[in-house]
Amino acid sequence: MTPAPSARDRDHELVAIALATLRADRATGADYRPDDLPLITAWRSCADTLPRVAPLARSALAAWLADHVGDLNDLIDRARRGCGPTPFLDEVERTLATYA
Repeated sequence: MTPAPSARDRDHELVAIALATLRADRATGADYRPDDLPLITAWRSCADTLPRVAPLARSALAAWLADHVGDLNDLIDRARRGCGPTPFLDEVERTLATYA
């Protein structure tokens, strides 16, 4: 019998999956759309309050990812086509990489 993964393991896996998705090729120079603002605002709120301790930060990031995975995937897909906010996605990628 395999033990169930811990919350820390699930957080680590979710951050790793998002990071791998973000690292896919994106077109440069893409920009924001007004309907991106709620996701970007939620990110800024999360990023501005991240704990300094890696496991706690990873948990906060995993919670943000769980809440916003659909919108984030939409932005990633748009960025691949040259229509998504590449600088924002770069910022998210850098932060996730710090705590992966």
